[in-house]
Amino acid sequence: MGYCAFNYFLFSNLLKFKDASLFCSFLIMPAACEITGKSLIFGNCVSHANNKTRRKFHVNLKRKNFYIAEIDGWILLRVSTRAMRTMRKNGVLPTLRSAYKKGTLAPHIEKLFRSLKLF
Repeated sequence: MGYCAFNYFLFSNLLKFKDASLFCSFLIMPAACEITGKSLIFGNCVSHANNKTRRKFHVNLKRKNFYIAEIDGWILLRVSTRAMRTMRKNGVLPTLRSAYKKGTLAPHIEKLFRSLKLF
């Protein structure tokens, strides 16, 4: 099955789910940090002659497992390197709590931690 055929198969079967938008959000992950919410931004390349052409500034995202002692388990997060430094300095759970208070935490992580009653 080719790539296009697989996508067609996948999205045609989404109609079977009651909450297809929730299911689709896990399949198509945006290029954004799950802690800070940082994502792609646009700007200009400026030449020596001051010619401006549009460009993209991508976020330096990494997939990393973090150990959380309170639940005695690991959690896989897609975070920016800046968020990793913050987590190393302040700790994983305090950083997640502050992101929750700011409203920048990814919805599926928020839901997971609410079910574990850590927030």
